[in-house]
Amino acid sequence: MRKIILLLSILAATGSLSQAQKINPKNLNTVIAWSATGKDANFRKAVAACISQGFGIHYSDIDIGVITTTHKPITGSSSAMLNIIATDSTVIFRGQLLMSVSIDIGSVTAEASPSEIKNKGQKGSPMRENWNAIEAVAREVGDSLTYEIR
Repeated sequence: MRKIILLLSILAATGSLSQAQKINPKNLNTVIAWSATGKDANFRKAVAACISQGFGIHYSDIDIGVITTTHKPITGSSSAMLNIIATDSTVIFRGQLLMSVSIDIGSVTAEASPSEIKNKGQKGSPMRENWNAIEAVAREVGDSLTYEIR
């Protein structure tokens, strides 16, 4: 009887761990918010969510369902810009991270370039905080979230 209970508890723990990894694995770069309210309503919800989370709107076109935000400072050294596509049943979120770091080595200066925001990094790191900012906007838009690599 103890062996059966032990086996079942191991299977339950393994199943919950593998399920957690499927939900939000590392290096994903796209958040999809599911909302079946129609393209125009999804577009308006996405714009409202961006504004409520402190992002400015750089470009938007309701006819094609595209929104690009301005860069919003997330941490002391990084800012995020979101690229959003609204469709009939989903709103797709991706982002760019801009680190404000420059390194001077003699007469050569290396400056940071934009990079794709991904679900990686330790808690409190610029990459993780920027990923959390994308998720915060997406949560305001959709009934449920899924994640992809695109």
